Amino acid sequence: MQLGKRIRFWFLGLLWVAVIIAMSVRLVYLAAYQRTFLLGQSKARVERRMSLTAKRGRILDRNGRVLAMSKPVNDVWTSPRLLLSDDRAIGSVAKVLNVSSDALRKRLHENQHRDFYYLSRNIDDDVGACIRDLKLPYVNLTQSFARFYPGGKACAQTVGIVNIDGDGLEGLEYLYDKTLSGESGFARYLINPFGETIESIQRKEPVAGEDIQLSIDRSIQYIAYEALKDGVKATGAKSALALVLDVRDGGIIAATGYPSYNPEVKLAGSNTRPLRHKVFTDLYEPGSTFKPIALAYILENSRFSKQSKIQTHPGELKIGTNIVKDVRNYGLISLDDVIVRSSNVAMSKLMLASSRDFIAWLKQRFLIGQKDVRVFPGEPMSAIVDKPNVSDFELATLSFGYGLSMTPLKLGSLYLTLANDGLYMPTYLVKSMRQSNGQQRVMRASTAREINQMLHKTTIGYGTARRARVSGINVAGKTGTTHVLENGAYQEDRYVASFAGFFPYESPKYVVVVIVEEPDKSFHFGGQAAAPIFSKIVFNSQFIS
Repeated sequence: MQLGKRIRFWFLGLLWVAVIIAMSVRLVYLAAYQRTFLLGQSKARVERRMSLTAKRGRILDRNGRVLAMSKPVNDVWTSPRLLLSDDRAIGSVAKVLNVSSDALRKRLHENQHRDFYYLSRNIDDDVGACIRDLKLPYVNLTQSFARFYPGGKACAQTVGIVNIDGDGLEGLEYLYDKTLSGESGFARYLINPFGETIESIQRKEPVAGEDIQLSIDRSIQYIAYEALKDGVKATGAKSALALVLDVRDGGIIAATGYPSYNPEVKLAGSNTRPLRHKVFTDLYEPGSTFKPIALAYILENSRFSKQSKIQTHPGELKIGTNIVKDVRNYGLISLDDVIVRSSNVAMSKLMLASSRDFIAWLKQRFLIGQKDVRVFPGEPMSAIVDKPNVSDFELATLSFGYGLSMTPLKLGSLYLTLANDGLYMPTYLVKSMRQSNGQQRVMRASTAREINQMLHKTTIGYGTARRARVSGINVAGKTGTTHVLENGAYQEDRYVASFAGFFPYESPKYVVVVIVEEPDKSFHFGGQAAAPIFSKIVFNSQFIS
């Protein structure tokens, strides 16, 4: 018996010692190797962190007028489990937020596993005051900011939009998101087992974002948008866009398209088409608006001069198995009349009789088909036929704007060169990105002036751009008409009408480009659809100081 008791004593004693040792080892292990994990688990159960949104910077036009700004609003949040425990409170909150009690209760049930849940975002002060008057300890208000766009539809595609959290999604809101956003702050607080806040333990205030100032003039932007709207309605077009450039420094004064969208209203469904800013993101074949640039090359790289005569009879030219045609038979015309008449036959003959370095000249002088300074998100590189042996027909069609594609902004930069007497100038949209020393001479000043005289002649007399004329202001420019290119084939009954020019002719101030997509067949020429829009923009902008 004594032996049995002694064995049981020692067994229990050793077992107790083993348990103590095991517990000690476990405690040492947890303290030494699992400390970080355990602290994290502890914090996860009792500590919460809430992000504090920084006030987003403003987007301003060239005169300091607001195009986008943030205004204080409120976000309503709760712990779903706590609110579900108070059916009366659910009804009160639902009434203030203008939703049904059943819908609110369903949302709370679906998110009851969460300790933090937004009941509503971006509510105004009146609704916030009503929530505050309910005095519910588990329904809280946090200050936030909603984006407001005084520039409206006219500026929407340029400025862009943000999401519910204030992150830039489109346009300059996206491109300059980091600058505009500033630095978010945070608040750390402790909660009890019921999800109620019991103590704030740390708070870091947010740092407001910086403003950015654009080269855009809000008034001229609006004028251009309204002119496009009237033009689309008058011609039955699918859409239209306009660009206005400052001749003095290359600043983008206006860049807009119609139809547009209200940036303060979410687009329904998957309709994102109006979001795309075609002035910067879409490529077009310039058609006859490119003829002035091709003719500048001809004047500087051939024996031809303004006094040269070109035979266009019988109104068409066979090149290999292909035929180049004019609208009518112009017969014998002077080089000075090639732009005025917009003769494809004359341009083809002149180009084929000149040096064959035209493509290399375009790449080197105007960066066509080359990397260029980009001012907007999604802006593509211009494209041009590029192969070792370019055929005569391909070279001929290049002379009247087929076989290459560019954005309206790129086309505008070509006319900016003509308006600046042959100086190529980088364009800019944000003032801080302006290049003060970026000018480069790409053609003789005398050549640019000769071309500009021809462009002025197209707007008077028998020129193709008579509808671009403006009473009291001399203008210069060129019309263009191309077929829509879709799936690698030209659509015979669908057109893109265009006009590019500048004013005043004697001392250019602005370059204007207008593109009209798929106007009605009875208005499909550039002189019919695009030139009147140019005229309206020019006329109305003269009243802007």
